[in-house]
Amino acid sequence: MPDINEGMPTGRDCERSTESNGFYMAVQRRISELEDIIKRAKIFLEYAPQETVYICKCGKYYRYYIVKFDYGKKSRNYLKKDDPILPQLVQKKYCLEIIKAAEAELNKLTQIQTEIHTPEMVRLEYQEELGDMIVPLTESAEDYIARWREHAKKAEVMDFHPEQKKYRTKQGGYVRSKSELIIANALTDHGVPYIYEKRRVLRDGNVVFPDFTIPAAQNRGEIIIEHFGMMNDDGYREDALNKINKYMRNGFIFGRNLVVFFESDNVPIDLAVVNEQICGLLDHLSAA
Repeated sequence: MPDINEGMPTGRDCERSTESNGFYMAVQRRISELEDIIKRAKIFLEYAPQETVYICKCGKYYRYYIVKFDYGKKSRNYLKKDDPILPQLVQKKYCLEIIKAAEAELNKLTQIQTEIHTPEMVRLEYQEELGDMIVPLTESAEDYIARWREHAKKAEVMDFHPEQKKYRTKQGGYVRSKSELIIANALTDHGVPYIYEKRRVLRDGNVVFPDFTIPAAQNRGEIIIEHFGMMNDDGYREDALNKINKYMRNGFIFGRNLVVFFESDNVPIDLAVVNEQICGLLDHLSAA
């Protein structure tokens, strides 16, 4: 399976596919509504009078006639407005008209439904047998997060000096520093899934292992979080700046899909700042 962020659709692509599938679902909902209307109308007709009503308008007023069929012979007699059978006959006439209109619309919508083949249907067809070979272009935010979580279980991560991972997180994994532990637990506290040190191939072919990778359902992509903890060290600081520049040359933008935390001996990581930054990312976890 390719990197989960490669080839992912833009927000506009997702919006179009959602609209397409939304139209199909709207048609299906309307079909269900019409079927229910017809069912309820037919139930009333089972208990309706055998006679029907003829209504004509004379000037400002309506006149009502009860219509009967006796041995194939039709008769029509005037009906007073206060006659107790009149509401039943009017309701019967209404139900018959409703059924006629609902069935006509139902037939058209059923025909439309059989002709609709949405991108979402294509995805489901492929996913049944070929799901591991494709990156879906149409799926809900919830489905994307669920797929991302499944991918996280088998994602390739850094195996460099695993013995240095000494700090157990609330999620159950291990990280290399107390500051990373703070970030990891803050992500968990906010309900944000993450992969620690996930392998990533940048556009220029360079391989990196960001400290944290989280899903961004808003554009079906990912956000990376880096922590640079020894900024007082000249060599470390230079490496950190080079790494940031590398990210930026490969399409990463601060605050959009790249979040960075810095600290030094005199300026430790601030939990309040971490929480504030993570809260700012929450909108990306759901579709806009």
